[in-house]
Amino acid sequence: MREKGVESFFFGELQQLPMSVDLASNQLTSISLGNLESVHGALILIDNGLTSFDMGQLTNAEAILLNSNAITSINLGRLISVGTLSLTWNSLEYVNLRGLTTVESSLNFFDNKLAAIDFGNLTTIGGALYLQKNRFTTLGFGRLRTVGESMNLNSNSLTYVDFGLVRSVGTHISLSSNNLQCINFGHLTTVGTDLYLQGNSLRSVDFGNLTSLGSSLHLSDNQLTSLDLGNLANIGSALLLDGNGLTSVNFGQLTVAHDDIHLENNMLASIAFGHITHVNGKIVLNDNVLTSVDFAQVASVERDIYIHNNNLAAFDFGRITSVGRYLFLYNNRDLGSVDCTGVAIGGCICADASVSLSAACPARCSFSYCNQ
Repeated sequence: MREKGVESFFFGELQQLPMSVDLASNQLTSISLGNLESVHGALILIDNGLTSFDMGQLTNAEAILLNSNAITSINLGRLISVGTLSLTWNSLEYVNLRGLTTVESSLNFFDNKLAAIDFGNLTTIGGALYLQKNRFTTLGFGRLRTVGESMNLNSNSLTYVDFGLVRSVGTHISLSSNNLQCINFGHLTTVGTDLYLQGNSLRSVDFGNLTSLGSSLHLSDNQLTSLDLGNLANIGSALLLDGNGLTSVNFGQLTVAHDDIHLENNMLASIAFGHITHVNGKIVLNDNVLTSVDFAQVASVERDIYIHNNNLAAFDFGRITSVGRYLFLYNNRDLGSVDCTGVAIGGCICADASVSLSAACPARCSFSYCNQ
């Protein structure tokens, strides 16, 4: 059912609504759900002039869409279960989810003025949680244990996050562009795709019980001086750790880097790769203060190795037998020679003219290529 030109609406004595009601883009300033208890469809109230909303007797609905109003307060009343609850682009400052126990799809409070949210009895979100672009400085998740898709918490003013009972997140967690100085992931064990933490002021990261990250770890542009990956045994894609002040990195339980390792623009004087045996991407270590690189158990690097603009006096491939593409070693002023015996390198080597390359090494790259 779709209505137009409506300023107010009253559901009267109706208890069950067997279909969706579309009241989007009207001039609604008031609505009463009356005795309505169940909606077997969507209640669509997008783009109106509502300033408050009361769920009344409603206990369940497939979707309640209240985006683009001017809502400053909402009362969830007796609501227990909902498919999607969406209040994007309103003016909410506080939300109490009260007796709501299950959100089957998404919970969306993107772009409000929220400084606090009480998750009440909520234990499961089947889809995504959208809380970005609000005014949170601290955030906890109450009884929440599982988020089926993503947690979007970026672009707030967060200084503290308590993951509490949360055990798993199906896709990504975004905490970028906040004011975090430290974070502890507590009981969280798996994140399905990416963990976005770039653009904070992080000095400490405790991965807690986290063992698996399905895609990339984004920690660029923070204030870290040390990092320990703890129990993380699987990171499905890149490690982005550049632009910090790192002096030490412990790769913990990691045995395979499934994509690039970015550690450029830090303060590393030495680095050891721990238990890592294969890097299925690049190793990027340029613009540090490295005097020592220990590849430890690394046997192969699928793409390039970048170690230019450091302080190396010697370079040892260790157990590496293959580098898929190029080796960048220029601007290590005290480096005298490179021995490539037993190492297959797919491209050329960028090294200063003063550096002696052994007969097993490939050709020296052109100046223009190395400085492109």
